Amino acid sequence: MQAIRSIPPKIWSSIENWGKVTNSLTNFQLTIAWNLAHAKSGAKVSDTERNIGVKIIDLVRELAPEILYEIDSLSLEDIAKNNPNSEEVSMELIKKVVLWDRKHKRLKDHEFIFMNDLAQGTKAITPKTSQLALWNITKARKYGFSE
Repeated sequence: MQAIRSIPPKIWSSIENWGKVTNSLTNFQLTIAWNLAHAKSGAKVSDTERNIGVKIIDLVRELAPEILYEIDSLSLEDIAKNNPNSEEVSMELIKKVVLWDRKHKRLKDHEFIFMNDLAQGTKAITPKTSQLALWNITKARKYGFSE
């Protein structure tokens, strides 16, 4: 759920537009992206919307990650306003995910390397890297990670 809420409505609109232009999203996925772009802050998201939303995010991360880089161009205030319940990503949590994934192998290679770099301190924790780490943590939770 955090992955869905962590993406501001402006980015969901960009994802929807990208999906239309490239035909990379089905009509159902386009509808879900539109719903998420226009959902009010704190509005309940159905299980179907959440599951499809996570699949859309994964697809965008693979085919058009530059869309997600637009998050950096938004001000931190805009992100906080649209995502008031944002989870704090701690070094301890990152290390736990890295240890968990060494055993379970659910993150993709580049996701694991990124998380491991954060855990070892070779990458700094910035708003952008924190957001990316949160997506990876959400993915790990989807596959059974628990703190």
